[in-house]
Amino acid sequence: MAIQLLLLTLLPYLSLAFVCKQDGYFRDPNDCSKYYWCISGVANEYKCGGELVFNEKTKQCDWPANVDCESTGGDGNGGDTGNPDPPPVVSTGDKKVVCYFINWAWYRKDKGKYLPEDVDPTLCTHLNYAFAVLDANTHTLKPHDTWADIDNSFYKKIVDLKKKNPKLKVALAIGGWGDSAGNKYSVMVSDPAKRKKFIDHIVPFLKQYGFDGLDLDWEYPNCWQGACGSAPQDVDNFSAWIKELRAAFNKENPPMLLTAAVVAAKDKIDQAYDVPVLGQYLDHINVMTYDFHGGYDKRTGHHAQMYPRTGDVNPAYNVEVAMKHWASKGAPKEKLILGVPFYGRSFTLSNPSANGLNEPATGNGNAGEFTNEGGFMAFYEICERVKSRGWTKVRDDKAGPYAYQGNQWVGYDDVEAIAQKAKYAKDNGYGGIIIWDISMDDFSASCCSVKNPLLRAIQYGLTGQGTSPSAMGCE
Repeated sequence: MAIQLLLLTLLPYLSLAFVCKQDGYFRDPNDCSKYYWCISGVANEYKCGGELVFNEKTKQCDWPANVDCESTGGDGNGGDTGNPDPPPVVSTGDKKVVCYFINWAWYRKDKGKYLPEDVDPTLCTHLNYAFAVLDANTHTLKPHDTWADIDNSFYKKIVDLKKKNPKLKVALAIGGWGDSAGNKYSVMVSDPAKRKKFIDHIVPFLKQYGFDGLDLDWEYPNCWQGACGSAPQDVDNFSAWIKELRAAFNKENPPMLLTAAVVAAKDKIDQAYDVPVLGQYLDHINVMTYDFHGGYDKRTGHHAQMYPRTGDVNPAYNVEVAMKHWASKGAPKEKLILGVPFYGRSFTLSNPSANGLNEPATGNGNAGEFTNEGGFMAFYEICERVKSRGWTKVRDDKAGPYAYQGNQWVGYDDVEAIAQKAKYAKDNGYGGIIIWDISMDDFSASCCSVKNPLLRAIQYGLTGQGTSPSAMGCE
């Protein structure tokens, strides 16, 4: 049986009883499931989850059959410790957990401020730094915010998280919704010389800052910011760009990662991509199965609806249809990564008494205090409203959870919904989960009893191990 790595779902704490005599990992002398990570003489205490115990030989949580718990545990005074490695990485089986880090959340106020130091890299297999942008004049990549990215060393700090999780892959994401406005991507990919210039620049740029690869977030070829028919030639030109990037990335040792964030709406998939090409040349495909609905619909809707539901205005706007459609078009299921939002889309109800799904709305809901965007709230903002402000929460079996109070309504994914989607991805042979974005998890445990409950819910859904959603204290 393969070794399953697992962290205690509660935070580590400093042990006053265990004495570190050198740096490294040491098992507790009296409790085989407990271990210490000694750093500069300080003992940080951890506990293996479930039935697992600490294996001093491998420095990992392991099955009891593989560990001699009768032997004397470590005392911080010898043994082959090697380098003082970070805590073991949370297991996700063979699935990917692709976390997006955004470089603008540090401008949020108070508890909404999110820095590279707030990232727990043990909960992700991949970390995508969002965003770099395309220079419309040079047609090369450039940092979006040099004050954050370079001057405040965010690039370096994010890449350095690999020291805490040596298996972590860190990519730089280019694009995003705002950067996809206009024709600059279309112009670049339409010209072989411009594509070559981009590629000749991007490889040394990624290597300079230590990134493992590139994530393409052009939203979307031939459907610029959702307007399909923008430039039909984009489909073939985007494919050519991917093939050329792949050839260049394969020359590196090891080969650089090449991934893309793609649309989930069935009608746009058909008009934006040559799916078999993406399936062949990309390492994985991040399907953005969220933002199906918003205040612009003028009726309430869960923006990350899981299954088709009677009464849907568009029966294709849900996770299940989107993922199946990508697979049916020729994308290998193991390369398709299912997207989950760590935020909700909110609405202002036309009639506070009509507060279900598909009810009339005048537009966006009120902005959250920290995210400060109309029609949008982070999970921790929604959690606090439900737990402490008396909002009514409803769970629809097909759509997912939503909450309301007065004329305000929000559809979102809670810990249970996230765990269910992760299990769905595993059970149906998809490659894992992507998250937009980790700054909107309850990263400071301001509402729940554990930090990063949504990320932990993904691990629980993928493996059945760790803290169950009901034990995370979010409600």
